[in-house]
Order: sequence, then structure tokens, then C-alpha cells
Amino acid sequence: MWTMTSTILALLLAFGTAMNPPVSSRKHAQSAEEPTCGQEMATSAEVPEKWQELMNHVATNMEWHAGWVGTASTSAKLEHDGLLRVAGEYRAMAASAGRAATAMKAMRDLSASPHDSSKMDRAAQARWMRAKIRMQRAFAALLMRHADESEKALGRMER
Repeated sequence: MWTMTSTILALLLAFGTAMNPPVSSRKHAQSAEEPTCGQEMATSAEVPEKWQELMNHVATNMEWHAGWVGTASTSAKLEHDGLLRVAGEYRAMAASAGRAATAMKAMRDLSASPHDSSKMDRAAQARWMRAKIRMQRAFAALLMRHADESEKALGRMER
């Protein structure tokens, strides 16, 4: 069975492009092709939406597994209860991601607003962006590894 710890939720925030600090001053006139911060945020809502879908899917599997193991023995009850506790946490992550996506989408129609370029630290923002990219790639690799493990488990199940 595929499981992830709740700390991965923190990595979710590393995926959204709207989470990037602005790399250009918004005090200048915004060009027609440059998205507003609200538009960027709304576009990035796809990340928590997919996270929500995945977390609910995994929680469902844990709930099924709890049903299969039952509560007939002490060890079965411990596994059953543990699975339901973890499934509940996955559902909580899914619900939180859904609320984030809703809030992000609600920002779509915000007008462009000036940003104070005197408060911008390009070097710090570049370091932040490099760290974000490292986290994104590490998280993508983690998801691929777990998908590969799930595929192997599926193969064993289908024999």
C-alpha cells in the first residue's frame, strides 16, 4: 500500500507558480500578456486540486484495507484503527488542499496592483527560487518512486 507522511503537504506549497515572490517590479505598467498575481494564483490551484484528489484516493484505499483486515484479533484491531487514523489525516490534507484551491481560484479577477520594488531582494528571491526548484524535483522523484512501487504491488495483485 502506498503511504506518505503529512510532511509532504508542506512540499505542496513549493509547486504553485503563484507562490513565487515577484521577480519583476509591478510598479511598471503591466503588459497585456503578463498575468496578474491573482491570475497566477488561480492557475496554480491545479496543484492543490490534484493533491486533494490523490489524498482522497489513498484514504479510500486505507479505509478499504481497514475493512479487509477487520477487528477480530488484537493485531487486526490495531492495524484497522491505525489505518483509519491515517486515512482521516489524508482526508484532512485533502480538505485543506480543496480549501486552498478554492481560495486561490477566488483571486483570479483581482486587479493588478503595484509592488514596492524597494522591498525586493533579487538575490534572496533567486535563492528561494533555486530551493523551490530543488524541492519540486525531489517531490516529483518521490512521487515517481511511489508510483513505481504501486505499479509493482498492482502487478503482484493481478497475478
